[in-house]
Amino acid sequence: MPHRPLIVIAVALLASQASAQESPLPDLVDVRYSDSYDRCLLDIWLPPQDGPPAQTVIYFHGGAFVAGSKENIKLEEEFKALPALGIALVSCEYPFLPDVGASPPATDLEQLQPIFDACAEVVFFLHANSVQYNLDTSRFLTAGSSAGSVISQVLNYNMDLGLTGTLTIQYPNDAQEITALYDAGDQPNAFYTISAPDTDGHHPDNARDANEVCRNVGVPTILYGSEQSGLPLVPEGQQFVLLALDLINENTPRGCSPADITTTGATIVGQAGYGEPDGLSDLDDLGYYLTDWIAGGAESDRTTAGATIPGQPDFGLPDGMVDIDDLGYFLSFWLVGCA
Repeated sequence: MPHRPLIVIAVALLASQASAQESPLPDLVDVRYSDSYDRCLLDIWLPPQDGPPAQTVIYFHGGAFVAGSKENIKLEEEFKALPALGIALVSCEYPFLPDVGASPPATDLEQLQPIFDACAEVVFFLHANSVQYNLDTSRFLTAGSSAGSVISQVLNYNMDLGLTGTLTIQYPNDAQEITALYDAGDQPNAFYTISAPDTDGHHPDNARDANEVCRNVGVPTILYGSEQSGLPLVPEGQQFVLLALDLINENTPRGCSPADITTTGATIVGQAGYGEPDGLSDLDDLGYYLTDWIAGGAESDRTTAGATIPGQPDFGLPDGMVDIDDLGYFLSFWLVGCA
């Protein structure tokens, strides 16, 4: 299916420049993506803003859910080179176990669910600000190391966020529960572990076994590591991050163009003319009515109950989200998915 040309061809150029450059600083620092917890902050590295909307890599650090920060990025040089290729990088902090009222160490995914829910708010925030940052909402993917790799995988396979894949780095011990989620989605999963078998916390068999489960259930996957891990080495002259993005791009349908988007047949409570021919383009129609509707009263007065959107049968139904989030969540996927 159509996708960008292979981006690994840029590796040689990037490698030649990297030694002469300092690590790129983020364009936006300490951006608050949610008021749920103090640590809900992120940094953003943006490609040049005169280009097309950017594919976006959302990175979650490691630290056993009790430590770490958004400054801790494994394969940092590879990730921070992405904006030069037109790909945005977002590195996130998130609440730790004590912040959500849980005692470390983490013992199961249920205990971690409040952390996963907070991390999902990153995706909502980026959708809501995609025009400002020039991001392609149909091409969001996640990455993470250790604890961050658990977050990255759960967001892909256990939460309906429209993500396109995960870079799973340093798959931790005691996280095999995640592999049972793989058959819930077909997003590619790229594994990378450098630890030796006798290293605490990240046995290479974790990645090897998870990679095999992916193959068995039809999830596109690659597996690389280091000599000490005994996993296959990244081919000479190439980079894991770019190989992973190639895997994801090759297996991700592209979103539609604005000309393909239609509001015909959609209804919104209190907007009798919505979706009817009115001389406005469909995108203008959408923005015009929604802006008016959203500004029409206190947030507690707004409701999606009874509203419908073609291809989104659950829109307007009770789902645990406040109505304003419900609206943005479903519409963001409807706009890029041509449902």
